Amino acid sequence: MKKSLVVVAALFPIAQVAYAEGLSVNIGGASVTLYGTLDIGIWSQSKSTSDESGPAPGPDSAGRLTKFHTGGISPSKWGLTGVKDLGNGIKGMFKLEEHIKSNTGDTEGFGISGFVRETYVGVQGNFGKVLVGRQFTPAILAYAATDPRGLRESLSGMNSWLASGNTGNTFLSAFASNSISYSVDLGKTNLSAMYALGGKAGDVDADSTFSIGATYAGPLTLSGSYERENRRDNGDKGIVKSSIGVGVPVGQFVLKLNHMNSAVYDAFGEKANDYKVTGAGFDWKVTERNSVNLSYYRGKDNEISGNKAGTWVVSNEYAWDKSTTLYAQAAFINAKENADAVVSLLGNGTIVQDAKTYVLNAGIRYNF
Repeated sequence: MKKSLVVVAALFPIAQVAYAEGLSVNIGGASVTLYGTLDIGIWSQSKSTSDESGPAPGPDSAGRLTKFHTGGISPSKWGLTGVKDLGNGIKGMFKLEEHIKSNTGDTEGFGISGFVRETYVGVQGNFGKVLVGRQFTPAILAYAATDPRGLRESLSGMNSWLASGNTGNTFLSAFASNSISYSVDLGKTNLSAMYALGGKAGDVDADSTFSIGATYAGPLTLSGSYERENRRDNGDKGIVKSSIGVGVPVGQFVLKLNHMNSAVYDAFGEKANDYKVTGAGFDWKVTERNSVNLSYYRGKDNEISGNKAGTWVVSNEYAWDKSTTLYAQAAFINAKENADAVVSLLGNGTIVQDAKTYVLNAGIRYNF
């Protein structure tokens, strides 16, 4: 789990808007687009455990943590996408996406080099879409649709989802390697399913993942998801997740309510953790360029006494233009005596237990 805590804050908000269009060229009849995001800011945390031997929750504070932070609201990344018309209403496609640490320039993400986020090929037509390779699981894509903070890179429901994931074939319950997915739009409803092979000789179930997600985007937004990730050592269930949520537009506001269950099992099939995280909040579109979000998350672990926390987050984002966004966000975390990264939303893993922690983060995001 410690490795998970190190990399949890280096991922993605899926529900983002106002992206730049990227640079597109025609190669062999295919439209290939180069795109990317750089997000960097100042992070100040009133209390933090020591990260000299790797961040981990604990009862003792090493003092205030102040640093340049990559990924305040979005992941820093770059990638290539390609689409080609194959005729008869069918299109071929591919995607290659790499993680970047904007504060250091390091391109090694999650301890892996290369295109660590997504690498897939696929086809799309009236029948739906089929993708093969490394890709986001349908469950987290559905979860993102109703997360109160739109799965922002820091201090959102994303941190709870990822921190309760593993480091196997489906990394942090989000990036599924060796996978095939199918999705289809039925009116305002999207249905998606994915299966990932573990690739272990003699045990087809070991390290495999089954994931499904459903979203409805009408006047209301509804989402639901389920995911099962099997252990590599014996092929039994290792992590089982589910989520349900709703978003309701009310004038300039969008109200959101979301709940996630995440059960983590040990090698004997017993529950090691039984996480329940509920988030509620709203987006307020103050002006065409300015939006405010206020959210509250309550997380607890039914298997470990005192593993619970409540987190308030308020944020403001100003779109300077379609490429550049300025942002500021603040959080108040009330962590109990055994609180961890899942219940506290502090994805860097440095939560001080049995304490109140304040976080301030301000930065800039540029999309190309």
